Amino acid sequence: MEMNTNPTGSVSETLLNEGKFEEWSEMLLSSGTEERLNLVSEFKEKMQVLNSLDKYCKFLTLGLTAFLTILEETPVVFQLGIPEQDLRLTILEIIHRLPKNPSVRPHSRNLCMVLMKILQEENEPNAIVCLRIIIDLQKNYREIIKDLSSSIFRFVLDMYKQLPNSVMMYGGEDDPNKLPKAINSFKVLTECPVVVVSLFHLYKNMMDEHLSNFMPYIVKALQINPDQTTMNKRAVLDFMAS
Repeated sequence: MEMNTNPTGSVSETLLNEGKFEEWSEMLLSSGTEERLNLVSEFKEKMQVLNSLDKYCKFLTLGLTAFLTILEETPVVFQLGIPEQDLRLTILEIIHRLPKNPSVRPHSRNLCMVLMKILQEENEPNAIVCLRIIIDLQKNYREIIKDLSSSIFRFVLDMYKQLPNSVMMYGGEDDPNKLPKAINSFKVLTECPVVVVSLFHLYKNMMDEHLSNFMPYIVKALQINPDQTTMNKRAVLDFMAS
């Protein structure tokens, strides 16, 4: 007879299948990092449990709140293969996959504010997902979170301002397991034109103000010749793509 070696997992699955998100969220918040990772990974594979409006609304009130608490509590790490990194990225990927329907509207402002807060300190892969969620929120709930768009513009502007320093940080040996900070990441920078164009499309009245702020730094960025830097090969390829 085969024994169940993961009783917590079986309890979690039962709670999810029965839509008991309060109990599931309490289990999640009371667990350590590795068990939290197991729970959110299981949830990611079973998102079909949100198969009714009632269950989805209940999850947004309880489960999403637990996710945001964990994102604010769990330290950002800058190395692949660390449980804290896998936990943060899995939660962000789940949030990105959540349907952005009217049920999310009451949660959209707090969600956007938390994501903007953690974006400032995030690493490269997490920040890319953060930005994509934020733009989705802006597209769907702009009447509620329009004022938060200024923070996004500031983040992008800071990336361009930091670019000369970022270029200098990529000298020497390439460590494939090391994750750069978002503000210094060329892959995150690659996302920025799409972010800015999306915001200009949503808020045309902001274009003149912010475009004039961006242009001097974009011009300086275009003048950087990667062949005249000490960047490693991978960084040069990422820079060229940005």
